[in-house]
Amino acid sequence: MKGNITLTVTAQHHYWVIPGLPVYLKSNATEFPGTNTASYNICSTTNQGGDAQFKTLTFGSYYLYARGWDPFFGDTVYGHMPVVIDSSTAGGNLVYVTMFVIE
Repeated sequence: MKGNITLTVTAQHHYWVIPGLPVYLKSNATEFPGTNTASYNICSTTNQGGDAQFKTLTFGSYYLYARGWDPFFGDTVYGHMPVVIDSSTAGGNLVYVTMFVIE
């Protein structure tokens, strides 16, 4: 069942956002599923503003994983984090999170 919630993930490394970074989302997950991207349901790539969007989500537990090249820092970066979408986090059916990545 598809929902009407949009999750916007901003990928940030130190003080800057990262364009072109693949961000993976796994539904019904509360623990890190690992680095095998085949384990994830959806992938989105960050735009020039560092934002990746996942649309048509429902309430639930999700896990995010990002790994790719940071063109400003000149190195591979990665990060992961859980996201819970419920009535307290999805005001107006929009959820915004910042994922900090490291090298």
